[in-house]
Amino acid sequence: MSHKLKAKNFEKDFFEERQKIDLDYTSYGQWQGQYTWQTLEVIQKTDPMDLVIDVGCACGNLVKGFRDTLLPKRTIGYDVSEYMLQQGRNKFGHGEDLIKFDGAHKIPLLDACVDVYHSQQVYEHIPEELIGASFAEARRVIKPGGVVYICLAALKDLYSEEAIRFDPTHITIHRVVWWMRQAQKAGFVFDLESYDRLARSHRKPNKGARRNYWQRHTEWTTLILKPI
Repeated sequence: MSHKLKAKNFEKDFFEERQKIDLDYTSYGQWQGQYTWQTLEVIQKTDPMDLVIDVGCACGNLVKGFRDTLLPKRTIGYDVSEYMLQQGRNKFGHGEDLIKFDGAHKIPLLDACVDVYHSQQVYEHIPEELIGASFAEARRVIKPGGVVYICLAALKDLYSEEAIRFDPTHITIHRVVWWMRQAQKAGFVFDLESYDRLARSHRKPNKGARRNYWQRHTEWTTLILKPI
């Protein structure tokens, strides 16, 4: 990326700097709508559910996406930035469904109450010393039979450390196997069948696109996890 990012917080400077590179967390369209449908389809959660959460939701555009599927009775977005959350409340009218929290290691929910735990491009922003606790917290809140869907930036042949470090808030950078070990330590197993459905999904990020999300975003690492 040619534009060097500088903001190290998640408040107004962070939000406005990313708007300048066409990364607008208040945007909503086919990309977000198809993405959320795809997520539920590949993990086979297409029946009515009680609760879907989006951890590190920023302004809540994916909260809107999950809500618009009409499948969850409630969708809650959590983020550390009150500024970002307020932009989402203003744009999408989420109200009390966008909640400020202290981080993915402290989710204000009861045990085993979440059907789908989703987090998109967040875990690389979490301090390394809190990664284990964040996976453990996901394990605590997920229902038996629930699914944890985490998309993050990890080192791999298609995504180098230099590419990840363009953003100074990317502070935990490891290879995919390291991330899998953290998930396994917390009591998760990788859901290979759902990942296979992700690779073959018919959902596309743009109208007329030839490639699906898995083909388009080769820089992503997606962990689809089930509790043991």
